[in-house]
Amino acid sequence: MATFFGEVILPTSRVFFDDYDDSDEEECPSERNLEVKVLDENSLKHEFELLLIVEGTVCRGFADLYLVNANTSRLAEFYLPKEGERDNLVEITPHKEEPSVLFKLNDSTLLLRTSPAIDIFKSHQLTLKVAPWIERCKNIMTFNSRSVCDYQCEIREGLPSSFERTLVTSAVKQNLPGLSNLDQPNFITGFCASVAGWCECKDKPCILHTIFTDNLSLDSITFAPLFKIIEVTDLKHLIVNKPDSSKLGVSCDQSYMYM
Repeated sequence: MATFFGEVILPTSRVFFDDYDDSDEEECPSERNLEVKVLDENSLKHEFELLLIVEGTVCRGFADLYLVNANTSRLAEFYLPKEGERDNLVEITPHKEEPSVLFKLNDSTLLLRTSPAIDIFKSHQLTLKVAPWIERCKNIMTFNSRSVCDYQCEIREGLPSSFERTLVTSAVKQNLPGLSNLDQPNFITGFCASVAGWCECKDKPCILHTIFTDNLSLDSITFAPLFKIIEVTDLKHLIVNKPDSSKLGVSCDQSYMYM
């Protein structure tokens, strides 16, 4: 190609060359797959009415305080195998990965408490591992907590400190009066989204509740939308521990707001 001044401009190449020695490349750690520890084999033979799934700090804290106690039986645990030690990795504070636990709240209701170690990359793995129990449940209901900064709307000044939004699969026929739908352009991610996609493919009813909060404190403000959902969906009988204000605000106190 020539310009008006006569010089020749060669076309640029799109080829990318890796100018490094393969021997200098660090060996990537192998991917860890989730493992399942079944604690009650009979649970895979029983039919259940409802499976509750909690994901996120606020929703996990709510389940720990009000839905689970020392007498709640465990049906299965889903955990990541321990990662091998690496010579070039120094951890000042070792990271503890707790398992995701499947509880039996009563004869008709299960509760899955997801581990914080389950990120967006492990969500599909956990969905496939939990699928045998999902198939045994007629209805699925998920609870996920996210930062209010993730909520998209035109006017943000009037947003409360904590509120809920609901999304359902096409198989859900019931109305949920008093609850607001998740409007566009908002979307969901993580394990709850993976379960909802699985339920949509299987034509199984699934209701997704997303709790938006401006902090991670486990107090009456962040729990208010969860108590509202419990009231509307008629799940008050699942609360085994009465609300105690002395237990609130002591587990986690992290704010999403930055100066």
